[in-house]
Amino acid sequence: MTALLLTALAFAGSGPAVFSGKLAPGGSSVQLAKVLAIHPDGSKLAWKIVASEDYDGMEAFNCGYAGMEKMPVSNVVLGVWDLKADTVTDAWTIYDSAIAAEQCTPHAESEKRLAEAKARFVALGLDISAPPAPLVVDGEGKLEWTSATGTHSLTVSNVPRRARYTEEEQAEDAMYSTTFSTGLQAKHGDTVLYTRLGEFSTMMAGGLTLSAPLAFPAGEGVVLLERWDHTSMRGGSSSFTFSPVLTAP
Repeated sequence: MTALLLTALAFAGSGPAVFSGKLAPGGSSVQLAKVLAIHPDGSKLAWKIVASEDYDGMEAFNCGYAGMEKMPVSNVVLGVWDLKADTVTDAWTIYDSAIAAEQCTPHAESEKRLAEAKARFVALGLDISAPPAPLVVDGEGKLEWTSATGTHSLTVSNVPRRARYTEEEQAEDAMYSTTFSTGLQAKHGDTVLYTRLGEFSTMMAGGLTLSAPLAFPAGEGVVLLERWDHTSMRGGSSSFTFSPVLTAP
């Protein structure tokens, strides 16, 4: 994925499916991921993704959805991420991608879904009228932001890969020897603010890289948008999660 300097994050090889607490791969390519609102108490946020499906060589159908002239064969999903529970709690597919006209979302249905999503956002206290402007984490992992109390900073770095299981556990099951963990860590100076870990298997040349190319202001702190890049001999995929609100001196 590549950080866009203004409003979003472009993804390669992932889609709008939801599983294991992540917005995750589903045989498609996410072209845009955006935070629409963060609750004032830091408990949840509203998000939007735009993705194009991979139909195994078949050409996607242009449904002519309103506002989708630049990405005419993509689908659009809105949802809610619970920053305390670290998972998706709600999701609405506003526009479905398709390979035939009959699979397109009728205008009335898309309007209904959008209204449901907006009503849910209002009920949860998520004001999407003024989405937070994204902050770019620089190439050295440094992030600075300004709040009402001054300027703050943190640094994001990778957690080294390590074996998930002990040698004793690996002796019990050979599969354990292929399971590793990796992750990322946010720090202010020497103080660790937050750590995100993920697991992967080295079978089929599998690998996992976690990064945080963007952040979004939330009161005195920020929320990191975390990118998960999975690789293997079967191909690559990406997904994303969000950190809780992080504050730094």
